[in-house]
Amino acid sequence: MRIHREFNNLPQDARGAVVALGNFDGMHLGHRAVLEAAKAKAKALGAPLAVMTFEPHPRRLFNPQLPILRIVSLAERMRLLQEYGVEHVFLQRFTKHFAATSAQDFIEKILMQQLQVAGVVTGDNFCFGHKRGGNSTLLAEYPFEYLPVEALQYGGEVCSSTRIRSLLAVGKMQEVATLLTRPYAITGKVQKGDQRGRKWGFPTANVALRKMFYPAYGIYAGRLTP
Repeated sequence: MRIHREFNNLPQDARGAVVALGNFDGMHLGHRAVLEAAKAKAKALGAPLAVMTFEPHPRRLFNPQLPILRIVSLAERMRLLQEYGVEHVFLQRFTKHFAATSAQDFIEKILMQQLQVAGVVTGDNFCFGHKRGGNSTLLAEYPFEYLPVEALQYGGEVCSSTRIRSLLAVGKMQEVATLLTRPYAITGKVQKGDQRGRKWGFPTANVALRKMFYPAYGIYAGRLTP
């Protein structure tokens, strides 16, 4: 998988892809439904499978006082996308300048001129562009294949990153694992703590979460993977 941070001089094999648009934080069931649709569309068109994602989270740009929203680190997000079979990631830095881009300019100047997309796939509630002026109705007006994917529901509720953060906040880890399709995991450096675990007979690892969403405070049993 190749990660592209600049789109002006893309290699030829990165152009003409079917691009799934979204944050894909967590790579949960809803994200996988979008990617599965994009993969099928890419196969039908004989095109590469690509993702355009945004960093940092757009909500943090406009509301920096919000708690950290990230469920997985950027590196982990890239690893999960690669495991899924994504060939190219267009990593768009979400800045105030980019946020001022109109929805039409985003489609015409980035998707069509720079990426030369063969197709675009999004969730059916995906909004983009200045003041969220673009949506699935606008994307459908342009001369490339476009596929909106209905929001996936699980247990009577939409599977979303917001829902997963709510579950993490109250420590419902089994439900989180179901929506993520894997156990919740963190990556980071182990740091020195109070060394209480050795007194209890259970070794512990204190991992600095840094720019990650904090799950419910407590002691968790888990597995360590070097």
